[in-house]
Amino acid sequence: MLFYTGGLNIRQLLTCIILLLFINTATFYLYDSIVIRLEEKMAKEKLKQQNHYYEQQFELMKTALLNTKSLRHDMMNHISILYSLSDNKDKLKEYLSELMDARALNAEYACSGNLIVDSILNFKLQEAERKGIRMDLELNIPEHLDITSFDMTVILGNLLDNAISACDKLDKDERNIGVIIRYDKSRLLIEIKNPYADRIIYQRDQIQTTKEDKENHGIGLFNVRNTVEKYHGLLSFEHTENIFSVMALLFV
Repeated sequence: MLFYTGGLNIRQLLTCIILLLFINTATFYLYDSIVIRLEEKMAKEKLKQQNHYYEQQFELMKTALLNTKSLRHDMMNHISILYSLSDNKDKLKEYLSELMDARALNAEYACSGNLIVDSILNFKLQEAERKGIRMDLELNIPEHLDITSFDMTVILGNLLDNAISACDKLDKDERNIGVIIRYDKSRLLIEIKNPYADRIIYQRDQIQTTKEDKENHGIGLFNVRNTVEKYHGLLSFEHTENIFSVMALLFV
């Protein structure tokens, strides 16, 4: 267009072309800088979330260790009391019930031996318990999986967040989440089922968030899909009128 424009000499044309090239270069540079900063911000948020999981798991492990030491220390006292109560069945049942309740207060929800998975599950399952959500957990994985803690946090953390958020909108007697995590022959299966009440919205075959703040929500499943595909896996969704199911299959 500049060349076809009349009234401009060679020097003016070259000046305009150089300015345009400079503007284009600056635009691409700014775009790359913004993308890098956004990626760094997201990475920091995910790392922060992951650290929360680990801190919670270490606290659970510390509490379990202290409880074990305490139980060993008081074992003879407990045995003596149980022996003395052996002739009184009602008192014996009451005391045994108290012992079971004391043990359950600090019980770990997930104890597969895989620190990454256990950390995330224990953190999220405690949150679910506080909200009155029942959890059915089927866990069969080795202590080590060839997947980074960062990626596991993205997948499992986001899927559990969505399930807990959906159940939190239901009546208490309807709140339940089923979690299956199995590993077999280099395949890791993660399946989560939960009831829901909101309408499921699709856009270009992608599920969209129902939250009002769409700018800051709705990227969870996008991140999950990208992370699953990083391991040449598959992410699929199924739902009936009131049950939502998500399955992630990874080859690790």
